[in-house]
Amino acid sequence: MAIKVIIVTDVRLYQQGLLRILGEQDGLKTCGAVSTITEALSAIDASQPDVALVDLAMQNSQSVIRQIVSFAPVTKVLVMGISEEDNDIIACAEAGAAGYITRDSSAKDLVHCVSAVVSNELNCSPRVAALLIRRINSLSVPEDATVQPGLTPRETDILILIEEGLSNKQIARRLNIGVSTVKNHVHSVLAKLHVSRRTEAAALVRRNQLR
Repeated sequence: MAIKVIIVTDVRLYQQGLLRILGEQDGLKTCGAVSTITEALSAIDASQPDVALVDLAMQNSQSVIRQIVSFAPVTKVLVMGISEEDNDIIACAEAGAAGYITRDSSAKDLVHCVSAVVSNELNCSPRVAALLIRRINSLSVPEDATVQPGLTPRETDILILIEEGLSNKQIARRLNIGVSTVKNHVHSVLAKLHVSRRTEAAALVRRNQLR
């Protein structure tokens, strides 16, 4: 049976190119291409794809991943266009991504990754694998750790956006403030929470059910 794939990107050229590439592959069937999370959830509900190929460059891409994973747990989310930067990979992993297509991957790599995620295999570079292992190890935040009082309303807003996986630039656009201001707030948030990494702060948000 052919593996069904839906493409989620708001770039028309990507949509057309990926539809052509995947449509030419034996064993794969495209279920269309969509531009928004609303269209994605509707199409997923209608076609029940095996894989959702999500463009990391989309606005609020981590939120898109989370919503797809929550709405259709059986559909594997494969993130494309990812760099090997720590923040990108960890944010996507925490959002529920099942696989990663880096920016320098070929069409052959893409097809291989689609098949791999359907087989519950993680196909990634050694560096990405090592990073994910380190992330698992870093989850040893004490169970009694809590979000400390003293965060300002703005810091609380930024903390929640950190948990969503947004970068400093994305947070700045969302809150209509400068990137340098976001950096200062992030530094203050981490200090008040007594953590050194954004991912540890995000874990506290989930543990304390702030969302």
